[in-house]
Amino acid sequence: MYAFAGYDESGVAYYQSEETGWYLYWSLYGDWNVYHTMDEIGVWKGTGGSSTSPLDATPWYVDTGSSWLAQPGVSASCAAAPPSPLPLSLIHI
Repeated sequence: MYAFAGYDESGVAYYQSEETGWYLYWSLYGDWNVYHTMDEIGVWKGTGGSSTSPLDATPWYVDTGSSWLAQPGVSASCAAAPPSPLPLSLIHI
């Protein structure tokens, strides 16, 4: 799962995996990329979207080392945040 991590130098939002530390970011080539740094082409890329959201990127491709292989079953989705616990000030003991 990727969470909002900030804005790049162009003001575009980027995301970072809470598990791996890898980034989901908008590249200079006009597609969304997944990679461990934000200054190279990713090993995954989502095309056809816009810089405002990776949710619109489709299709997604994986780098095989010699070409980009389409992954029709892959998409970006927005996970709802889990309900937050009651603030401590509202808990009566």
